[in-house]
Amino acid sequence: MADDFEHIKFGGRWDEDDWERFFDAQDRLSFDRRRVGAPPERPGLDPSLSFRRVLRSFGMDPDNPESPPRPFSLDRALGPDGARGLPFWHPGADPERLPLFLAAGEFSRKIEVLVQVRYANLLAKTYKSLSHRLFQKGLCELDDNARPIPRLVALGHRVGYDPFGVNGNIVRCRRGLSHAENCVSILSRIPQRHMDRTLYKSLFAESVRLRNDLMNWIHLLRTRFAARSGRAH
Repeated sequence: MADDFEHIKFGGRWDEDDWERFFDAQDRLSFDRRRVGAPPERPGLDPSLSFRRVLRSFGMDPDNPESPPRPFSLDRALGPDGARGLPFWHPGADPERLPLFLAAGEFSRKIEVLVQVRYANLLAKTYKSLSHRLFQKGLCELDDNARPIPRLVALGHRVGYDPFGVNGNIVRCRRGLSHAENCVSILSRIPQRHMDRTLYKSLFAESVRLRNDLMNWIHLLRTRFAARSGRAH
């Protein structure tokens, strides 16, 4: 099993590819798929925790993340909750300080309820109809892809935002993004006739929003933390 880590350079600063190889080696050694603790049930996300607020606090335009950012200071930036308490990038900060983690957890729970409650009877049946079978398959694949996203965001947060860990954080979030893209793809092709139209539109919009938030978050990590650590070296 030590051979899994044979080609990993354990000295010096790691880039994203180094972290990718390290996580791949870890995955080959462990298939533990338990979820990282999800946040407690809540009626909905506080608008003050919006991801757009986080982007603005870092001098970025949430409607145009590619535009040149305004100058900002990590030491003065507000946390996602608007408080000047423990900032999210501080070691030991709870992942619930990340709006992205909360949004991913909320989406994952919605899909879980969809599969385990709302469509539990449908999934337990055997159908001859191809449309029903594709719907069953799509729901299971949707659950399989939504479930890991909050865990991966939390694992990235745990790796950190310091010069050594930020690229590992990015790799974890990239993996979460891959699952979010799968969710969008699955919902785009699942037979819609078996789902309430309003519910479908809401889930599809939320999956696209989560995918886009992950893309913006990765961009922010690269431009605000990884680039900063690169200059420090």
